[in-house]
Amino acid sequence: MSLLIILLVCQSSASHLYVKRGVGDNIDKISIGWHVFPELYNDNQTHLYLFWMSGKNGCFNMLCKGFIQVDRSYTFGACISITSTFGGTIMETPLQIAQDKGGNWWLKVLNKDVGYFPAALFSSFNGADQVKFDGYTVTPAGTDSPTMGSGHKPDGDFTHASYFRFLKFLDKIQNHFDPLPFMVGIDNDAPNCYGVTNYEDRRRSNGYSIQFGGPGGKYSN
Repeated sequence: MSLLIILLVCQSSASHLYVKRGVGDNIDKISIGWHVFPELYNDNQTHLYLFWMSGKNGCFNMLCKGFIQVDRSYTFGACISITSTFGGTIMETPLQIAQDKGGNWWLKVLNKDVGYFPAALFSSFNGADQVKFDGYTVTPAGTDSPTMGSGHKPDGDFTHASYFRFLKFLDKIQNHFDPLPFMVGIDNDAPNCYGVTNYEDRRRSNGYSIQFGGPGGKYSN
């Protein structure tokens, strides 16, 4: 699809969580988060977004049929007008992706069930075999990678770099639990540009948490 091609060749920066199942051409995936994507929105603002795919089908936000919205409190693709400031006010947006007993995937923003993806939209999305909380950037070959998050690497101060806190998984009966050690892996393919730190549950006031981001620059790989 054209949107996938845009994503590959144009610069963007995002933070999101996603659930995924499958490999190769048989991937089912749902992402929710926020990003800066000038070629998609014609601006440099931060936007709340979703992305889904099933095999070769999928798109951003509401640009194709798939997501069924039931609550209009939040709109995917909308600009986030107030964002966090370095060392100052922090703006948080709790997000959740959960599958109901009928196989539908529900998206929750600030504790509101905004809508869902019907089970029939996907090929075999019965639970996720990968859940990821991360930041990522895309840039054309030969150009510097853009900033991620605040543009600062993790330093232990949650008013400085981007973070996810109170990370939870849901089991089949919707019980919440912290990630278990065998479930967790940390990946950073551009350490000269960005950093990531897993605090696990050592900081009780933040639950299970990670911090990530950085200034970008020349991608060594």
